[in-house]
Amino acid sequence: MRLKITLIKEFTNEANMQASRDSVKTKAVQAGYYFEWDCKG
Repeated sequence: MRLKITLIKEFTNEANMQASRDSVKTKAVQAGYYFEWDCKG
């Protein structure tokens, strides 16, 4: 069985985007998820 979760959030500051991404990645990996991200904009 496979679960795919998509999270989308707009940022105006790259540093805030990176901090948020890193926080989400840490929690996802700890929970056993494979973390993949793509930044457009």
